[in-house]
Amino acid sequence: MVRVTFYGIDLVTLRSFFFWSLVILGVLTYGISLYEWFSNGRVVKRAKTAMLKKHGNKPMYLILANPIGGDGKARSIYDNILLPMLERAEIRSKLVMTKHAGHARSIAADIDPNSVDALILISGDGMVHEVMQGFADKCRNDADKLKELYQQVPLGLIPGGSSNGLAASFGHFDAVQGCIGIINGKQHLLDVQEIDLPAVEGKCGKKKALGCPCVLLWNFR
Repeated sequence: MVRVTFYGIDLVTLRSFFFWSLVILGVLTYGISLYEWFSNGRVVKRAKTAMLKKHGNKPMYLILANPIGGDGKARSIYDNILLPMLERAEIRSKLVMTKHAGHARSIAADIDPNSVDALILISGDGMVHEVMQGFADKCRNDADKLKELYQQVPLGLIPGGSSNGLAASFGHFDAVQGCIGIINGKQHLLDVQEIDLPAVEGKCGKKKALGCPCVLLWNFR
């Protein structure tokens, strides 16, 4: 019996080495995939359990849309892109079209965390800041209460305005990407700053405003 070698290594041994290497690699790959599948399943299960405890039903998203923002396609984005995705994910939704400046702020100030799981905005950067002011009004500018409110009712943003710098900061450059991000439910932390505006001649007192530093950076690009 002739034993064939390759650079001094027996070919049978070499073949056996490659075979078991592939087996081990396959087991590791499958194991990691299986772990991620079970992990994701547990996350989804915990999320659904929390939603059921909160409502005893499917999660509820409140959608605010600016009908005249950008190209005026907010309603179309909801009807043709977001709503079908929400229905497929078994998420209930209620659409409110804003009617005037400050409307989104008043809605945010009156929001009930016990009946809404997320507040989704189809707009540009302007409505985001309106909602932030509304949340601040609701919490009377108390930082701890404001943080708790954001945890109870996270904000989702779908680009639908003429300026979509904040959505772009999260990698959502169009409505489809924004909707996919909403459905996936992946959350990002966002810094918020408070600005004290000095009193203007003829007006009394100071004003406070909340904003996102990244939006300020986009404005200077």
